[in-house]
Amino acid sequence: MTRFHNLYLLLGMLAWALTFSTHANTIDCQSSIQNVTVYKKGAMVERKAHVKLPKGVTEVKLPLLSSKMVQKSLQIGVTNTDITIGNVKIDFEVPDMSTLATSNDTITKRIKQLEDSIQLLNDYNHVLYCESAFIKANNHDIGGKKGYEAAQLAEIASFLRKDLNEIAEKKVIYKDLLNSKTQELASLKQALKLSDENKMNPKGVVYLTLVTSDASETDIDIKYMVDDAEWIPIYEVRIDNLNDPMLVKKKVEIKQNSKEDWNDVALTVTKTFPDNSVEMQELTRYTLPDGPQRPRTKSQKKAEDINMVKVIGVVRDNKGGVGGTLINCSKNGTSTQTDENGFYELLVPPHSDISYTHAGYYNMVKHIEKENVVIKNITLNKDRNKIYSNVKEIEIQAEEDISSLDESKLNKTIASSIDQAMAGRVSGVSITSSSGQPGQGASVRVRGVSSLSGVSEPLYVIDGIPLDGQSHNNLLASINPADIVSMEVLKDASATTIYGSRAANGVFIITTRNAGSNLYNSLQDYTATADGKNTIPADGTKHEAQLFDKEVKANYSFYTAPRENPNVFMLADIPSQKDYDLLEGKVKVYMGNNYIGESYWRPIAIFDTLKFSVGVEKDVAVDRELTTTKKTQMELFNKNKVRRDWKIVVKNNKPISIDLVVEDQIPVSTNDICKVELIDKGGANLDKERGLLKWNLKLAPGERKELHFTFEINYKGDPDDFEDLFDSLVEENF
Repeated sequence: MTRFHNLYLLLGMLAWALTFSTHANTIDCQSSIQNVTVYKKGAMVERKAHVKLPKGVTEVKLPLLSSKMVQKSLQIGVTNTDITIGNVKIDFEVPDMSTLATSNDTITKRIKQLEDSIQLLNDYNHVLYCESAFIKANNHDIGGKKGYEAAQLAEIASFLRKDLNEIAEKKVIYKDLLNSKTQELASLKQALKLSDENKMNPKGVVYLTLVTSDASETDIDIKYMVDDAEWIPIYEVRIDNLNDPMLVKKKVEIKQNSKEDWNDVALTVTKTFPDNSVEMQELTRYTLPDGPQRPRTKSQKKAEDINMVKVIGVVRDNKGGVGGTLINCSKNGTSTQTDENGFYELLVPPHSDISYTHAGYYNMVKHIEKENVVIKNITLNKDRNKIYSNVKEIEIQAEEDISSLDESKLNKTIASSIDQAMAGRVSGVSITSSSGQPGQGASVRVRGVSSLSGVSEPLYVIDGIPLDGQSHNNLLASINPADIVSMEVLKDASATTIYGSRAANGVFIITTRNAGSNLYNSLQDYTATADGKNTIPADGTKHEAQLFDKEVKANYSFYTAPRENPNVFMLADIPSQKDYDLLEGKVKVYMGNNYIGESYWRPIAIFDTLKFSVGVEKDVAVDRELTTTKKTQMELFNKNKVRRDWKIVVKNNKPISIDLVVEDQIPVSTNDICKVELIDKGGANLDKERGLLKWNLKLAPGERKELHFTFEINYKGDPDDFEDLFDSLVEENF
């Protein structure tokens, strides 16, 4: 009977607590922040409190919480299982409201003194005005009308002049005093206003009803979200010796204005999205607009342009979410891609069009209005006959002459790289190496497109990530053909319509086995916890927080292109970058105890090695010099010629041997009027498409080398234009 008696007693007390909790004893219980998890936008704050409870029903007041808490996100728990949580109520209050009136007594008294002084000075000024007006008004009654002699008139004039001068001097003094006191008064009133605002900063309060059958104690765990917080990754790289691993310090820049300082807290940063909602989402009424839309006024346009629209949704096909779909806003050029579940979010200006594109599906375009948040769930339809409706049909010349390679055909090809697998098999695509033969390390060109600059490297979109092939040498050669599921080729207007001017040389859309689960997507769910404690004030400015240190193996080399920059740059390669979970961000570089400068790295999922520039290397020197210019004009035969000889000198002043890549260029002709001939390449490798000369050097300590190259331009056009050509060579440093 005792057990049931206690149970009934507990249930009765709980019911009583829920009904009459306002009459329970109230205990103030202070909490402190233990952990903070910062998301892309917002943060989860975790507090802990400890309370001792008497038997029965107790109301616990948990004050001094953030006034910016998201109320729906509040979570409360107790560690003692013998204690039952009853009612939970959220409120907001201003702490120490009773002391607010007396906290600024000194400022208030000084403001009263200044106001009295200003009033007195204004009264003095009025008296002077009346005195001056009286003297001037009676001046005509004094003088000859009274029959005064000249000596008397002189004395009267002197008296009036002296009196008026004194009045004028007093006016100046009063004016200066009045200005000074008015300025001080305005300053004190502003200080009082700011002081009141700071001290009237509201805080969140949670009232928690706890029920216990015996006197007890427990820890209370409080969790809630705040919106005004964000973070970006930054790094410090320290290099002491080129033969030792570099020390990478992982840091973050955090900005928060949650109205509560995070002092000495355990810090976690993550790129995931918090989901604390327990409410089911329902569709609301959707109505068509009545009549034609009125044109927006200038003020409406300005207001709407300031407020960005958040577009969120899921892209699906008939099987489920479609990962790797590219979503692009044509109005401001922002873009993103869906994650492995097809989810996406994008910030766009009001009244924008956004497009949805994915290899093997019809593209879709949706219009976005000016709502704060717009949900766009998209269903893509398969297009088995063509990639997009405006792409020209590519002719099939032979059984293996195709514009789209799928997984089975790629696997039939015995090749060590995808560029070798494509060589001679994809219609409209030519693949050549610097030696003119197809194969590894090749240059890819989509026939039917042209480039005014002479550069024809296409754009690659690999698992939804656009990559410039020119910036990533041997990009195709770095991909294992066994990892390719499908590949499509876009050219003509279809490419530029979707990807803009950077797709003028064609687009390769490649889908790999890792799409949706590769490193790129895993980094969208990146989470890291700091080794130690950090403090982030709530001032809305950026603060660095230390996460942890890690030794990273790196290989170093050096690069220079003296035609563009007279410096030598130190480069670092990090093999097996996936082992380190590195994010895109700023990198501060230190050599020993010296700060070198700031760099930037962008880990790309399809590459095993991360390459980035460490900074300028002062101990390796380079000089580029024009040694000969010979200009020959034969107007009779309409033949004009220019010959240019260049010399590049490099010297290694470091105490160790180094690998140095030197690059230069010769101009590339895009017409038949000019013909460029490389007379002497000085032992360099030549990329004919870009006119690129490349030397791979090994320099011993103190070693100096000279590099030479010579080219000649034969011109058959207008002699006057020949002079312009020569001037452009000089101006562009060719």
